[in-house]
Amino acid sequence: MSSGPSWESNRLLVVGASFEQVPLIRRAQQEGHFVLVLDRDAEAPGMKLADKALQQSTRDIDGAIRAARRERVEGVATNASESAVLTVSRVAEALSLPGLPSRAAQDCSDKSNMKRCFQKAGVPTADFRLADDVDEAGQAARELGFPCIIKPCDGAGSRGVLRIDAPDQVASAFSRSISFSNLKSCLVESYLDGIELSSDTLSVRGEVHVLGIADKSKEEGGQAGRNVAMKIVYPPGLPAHETAEAAELVRRATESVGIASGASHVELMRLRHGGFKVLEIGARGGGFYTFSKVMPALSGVDTMQALIDLALGRPFELSVKKSHAAVLRFVGSCAARGTLTGLSGLEEVRSLKGVLEAGWLKNLGDPVQPVEKDGDRIGYVITVAESRQEALKISDRCKTLLRFSIDGLESVAG
Repeated sequence: MSSGPSWESNRLLVVGASFEQVPLIRRAQQEGHFVLVLDRDAEAPGMKLADKALQQSTRDIDGAIRAARRERVEGVATNASESAVLTVSRVAEALSLPGLPSRAAQDCSDKSNMKRCFQKAGVPTADFRLADDVDEAGQAARELGFPCIIKPCDGAGSRGVLRIDAPDQVASAFSRSISFSNLKSCLVESYLDGIELSSDTLSVRGEVHVLGIADKSKEEGGQAGRNVAMKIVYPPGLPAHETAEAAELVRRATESVGIASGASHVELMRLRHGGFKVLEIGARGGGFYTFSKVMPALSGVDTMQALIDLALGRPFELSVKKSHAAVLRFVGSCAARGTLTGLSGLEEVRSLKGVLEAGWLKNLGDPVQPVEKDGDRIGYVITVAESRQEALKISDRCKTLLRFSIDGLESVAG
């Protein structure tokens, strides 16, 4: 709990109370703001830090609006929470507070709308079809060809994102993918071969600032983890002119969905034979401390301060001051499944020069399986250095030190 707001404080509502929200909550409290936190999990870390905790679902838009009015909030924000984006925008709109327009939030929360925004603005993206039932999914797959990708229209965290290699895989893939969709609708996309990239931006007064671009590796998750990034490296291993081309496409994609103020997280592909296509965009910063810790280390931009100032309608002057390198590396099981019985090496990793952050994402006794979605990862480490090569060298060292056991059998992080 904070010691209490100062006389000049504002009442800021933070939607979501996971570990991702903790840097935002703490920064707001350091400034003396009275921070209300909304989440259905009373035990979530942000709820314990809140000046006032409001226990209800982040997806309950009407409930959030009622709570915001009752509590007389003067700003509303979230950090890296996909489920909170639409709620934050609707609360801001209902109370005439600064924020993302609900139309933009809706377009970013529904991948079919998002794709249409890309097409309208001429932003290159993968061909796609909408599928509300298995027959439509089969027809879409036949039209687009194999392999293809199926994903829930409103999913996040790689949940329900599957590759379909043959017609006999359509039914099972559709059944699994749609189980993660609240909209009960899926997107079938043509498969793009190349290097996957991700980027985080901050828009201020309509100007999109690209804070960082990374390339992503998935092979360390094994065959099951081919849809889940296990190593994200800033800057990407591309020629400078290609990185600049990617940054310009990120700006265009962000503008196409109407994000003129706030964060965005953009996924794109550098195609094997050249050129880029945008995969999707989120109207929030990247997770696992990407927006709250990696972006400030890379660019010198205080991203949590920016979110607070933008939510409260205060002027925020953005200037990218650094150009460092970083690696966000995850660890997880490549093949084994069972119960997590041992974790070691974390303190030694944290003591290494260049390690910005490291932690376990699961606890002893938790079930573990091969990486199929973001939530299957066991741990992470963030390293920062002056060059890509040095950041990778430190990250590789950390990988040899982090160890976990599944049903008593020890494994080096992989």
